[in-house]
Amino acid sequence: MRGCFIDFELPFKANAGIIPARDQVRRILAKAKETLELGYVGVAITYSANFQQRNKIRETYASGDWQTFTQGANQAAVMRELEGFLDTMEFEPIRNKVRIAPITTLTYSDFGGKTQEEIVKEDLGYIANLLHNGWAVLGWINEPSSGRYAVGGGIVKLPDQLEKTIQEGLAEFARRFKES
Repeated sequence: MRGCFIDFELPFKANAGIIPARDQVRRILAKAKETLELGYVGVAITYSANFQQRNKIRETYASGDWQTFTQGANQAAVMRELEGFLDTMEFEPIRNKVRIAPITTLTYSDFGGKTQEEIVKEDLGYIANLLHNGWAVLGWINEPSSGRYAVGGGIVKLPDQLEKTIQEGLAEFARRFKES
């Protein structure tokens, strides 16, 4: 089965204020369960990461493990909460079928001798590989992203060309890998 890329609106604000990470995770897991029932290998969600997080996440999955121990605020807090849910008996059956799909947007680090654009293109290639291998990928969209993907456009202001590369890359996945 070919993978699919799903535009996934995940608001973090409501009339009463900020939606707790736990409630956001419940929406992610409900969508993951629904999508897995369609026969996809797994479900990943895009995530705006720093370079170290990106490397740790990818190394964790490559080793066959599932828990990345992602730390931080905003999206990172949601990912930490997601892994907390996956660490329960209720979600143990899908533990290895739900992943984080990091895209390196935080620019305060060395990129291992590469440019950030090269790293971002590798990240998009990683997502393409998931899609080609039968995974569903949730393209995270929230309020500040204004209909664009919530990758690098909120807290971090990326250079225009890098923002364009990310947004166009994800939009191309949405066009090429539509839900069946």
